[in-house]
Amino acid sequence: MQAAGVDSVIEPLQWRAEIAAPSSRRSRRSWLGALRVLPPLARWTLAILGTVIAGLYAQGSAEFVPHATTSDALLPVSFAWNLFHQPGTIGSFQLPRIPSIAPDLVTIVSLDYLTGGDARRVMFAYSFLQAIATTALAAAVIARLAKVSSSHAALAWVSLLAVVIAVSDLRVLDLVALYLPVEHFSTFLFSLLGLLLALRYLDRGRRSAALWLCALVGIAELSSQKFLVDFVLPELGAAAVMVRLGHLAWRRAASLAGWTVLGLVIGRLADRLLVRQPDLGMVQVLVHARTFAIEAVGYFQQRPLICLVCLVLPLIIALFAIVSWLRLRLTERRIVLSPDDATVFYAGCFGVLAWWGSVAAMALVYVDVGSYRYTAPALCWPLLFSAAVLAHLCRNRFGASSVLQAAIMLAMLASRPAAAIAPPLLSWQHPLVKCLEDAGLSEGLADYWNARSPTVASGFRLQIDQIDGGGLYVWGNNRQWYSHAFADPARAPDYNFIVTTRLDEASLRARFGAPQSRVQCGDDQVWLYPEDANLRAALTRPLTPSAAPGRR
Repeated sequence: MQAAGVDSVIEPLQWRAEIAAPSSRRSRRSWLGALRVLPPLARWTLAILGTVIAGLYAQGSAEFVPHATTSDALLPVSFAWNLFHQPGTIGSFQLPRIPSIAPDLVTIVSLDYLTGGDARRVMFAYSFLQAIATTALAAAVIARLAKVSSSHAALAWVSLLAVVIAVSDLRVLDLVALYLPVEHFSTFLFSLLGLLLALRYLDRGRRSAALWLCALVGIAELSSQKFLVDFVLPELGAAAVMVRLGHLAWRRAASLAGWTVLGLVIGRLADRLLVRQPDLGMVQVLVHARTFAIEAVGYFQQRPLICLVCLVLPLIIALFAIVSWLRLRLTERRIVLSPDDATVFYAGCFGVLAWWGSVAAMALVYVDVGSYRYTAPALCWPLLFSAAVLAHLCRNRFGASSVLQAAIMLAMLASRPAAAIAPPLLSWQHPLVKCLEDAGLSEGLADYWNARSPTVASGFRLQIDQIDGGGLYVWGNNRQWYSHAFADPARAPDYNFIVTTRLDEASLRARFGAPQSRVQCGDDQVWLYPEDANLRAALTRPLTPSAAPGRR
């Protein structure tokens, strides 16, 4: 024991002596070897820098700006504007089905305040904050799986993620959600944080960890019912497996389940206070699952290389690592685990269950490829396992891995320098804005997809409220907008145009009458109405049976 203590003091002194040795002796040290002793702060700096560069590269993708400027993605921005400019927003603004209160809405509102309401800078900043949070949480989980430091794990994660982004160009499942709000990715982040808290409670049994876990479950469940699939069921399932194998006391597992269920109940009760879209009905689940199975084959056939590199290979590596790890601990048909191994086993069970659960849940509600936004765990857990393998293999070669990370970063910058110098999101313009403003139009109507985007792009100078052809359409907006103008909340909007794209023209004529004239704004046709034709009155007036569309 004494000798070991002396050695622990002598080794750092020997390392310092080598650093202070003459230059001729220092020159014998490989520059790769010098990188191996980079302090954790330097490794974290490199990992965060890699995250930012990968994010800039991703924003240069043709997939990014169209996704970041849809009515869905911009909903938190319009909520933030409404919160700061019109009273009663919290009680009248209809939040999405997945409310995404934390961290999405809280972060967007804070950024909106800090940037003075600049929607482009808000979305730009949010994309990097969420990506950095992903790196931090992924590193913490990988460090547990691979038994390496979190800074080493962060480098492994960022290197692997950068390759996936470069190969796929965001065209695999819903990878673009890594950079967007209200796309369910934050639910996955909460699940990683919940896993870390659960592991801390299982390791030490401290009530403080259980209280933090209960609070997190309550907030996450309030923000997204998908948290049940991403975290609660995998957590309880992994605990049940551990109890069944005799590696977790049932009292500890029951306590963990109790705190989790308590948080779940609190989140469900708090959800009743929200004004949000109705829940998605679970109907014809077998039809949805069959559609998914058929279309998944076509999805893979359309992008074979991307799916092979970003989905299949990480999954194969993850399965191989799991099986190999278990075989080393299988003795006489029984899995023998040390305390450290038990942590890895629990996290591994959690990841496998989260992967399968997200795929199964998505299949039961599948409509089209847009449903892949529910599959963040299915995309990321194989990458987490693969990054753990990479971190384990490179645990003594982090000089080389640092060089690899730097090479990937430089390659990304060199391939898309324009995205790094002038990110396209910061200069985004909606084509309808200039056309409408040049025509002297500011208050009008459009379908869901053409209402919010130009309104936000104009800095809310335009007020385009959404309709469904036959009347007002309250879906992720504020009912008060139809009676309170943005320019002057004391009056009602003076609607004088309709953007007809994706709307049924017969229904529009039945409700509003024929337009006085028309304007073509790129691919969108705009119907103009005289100022004395009160579109708002027609919008709120019930249709008579003879005038109702489809009954003539």
